[in-house]
Amino acid sequence: MDKKILGFLLVILVASGCTGPNSNGDSDEDEGPELASDRGLQIKTFRSTDETLRPSQPAVLNLVLKNYHTEDFSIEEISIYNEGDLTVENKSCTPEIGELGLASGSSYPEMQCQWDMEAPPESYYDNFDSKPASVNLHLEYESSLTNEEPFKVEFKPLDEINASSDISKTFSNSEVSMS
Repeated sequence: MDKKILGFLLVILVASGCTGPNSNGDSDEDEGPELASDRGLQIKTFRSTDETLRPSQPAVLNLVLKNYHTEDFSIEEISIYNEGDLTVENKSCTPEIGELGLASGSSYPEMQCQWDMEAPPESYYDNFDSKPASVNLHLEYESSLTNEEPFKVEFKPLDEINASSDISKTFSNSEVSMS
């Protein structure tokens, strides 16, 4: 392969395994609110504008998040790591981090983030025809979990209690479970 046509294969890991439409082909609007709210914050897309880069070629790394949360949550950090020899900088998100709205009805807000990315110069690849590179996304956020089936507790005077037993309950929002 000619050194001037050096390639990069960007292997993009999708944290949630979600790209494009839902695995069963249904749209978000077809689901009831109780199903959609269990989906939390999802990565809709995470990809580069070009899968193969030439030396010193610029590209843009795009991320689209979709929020199904109906309870308060906050995005703490969105960053790229393990970029290796690629130069990744100038993150911009719309809306800004911390301003993504909550889902309501069949409305699921989205956030779009972009990073400028550039392949290293040709001099970096003296003895290589091509080099694979992968970038990873770090998405940190806090959300809450509400127990909608609380324990029923009956209070009695101590002298009226003849027996006691342990009770446990487990519940989940498909992202987090509590026991």
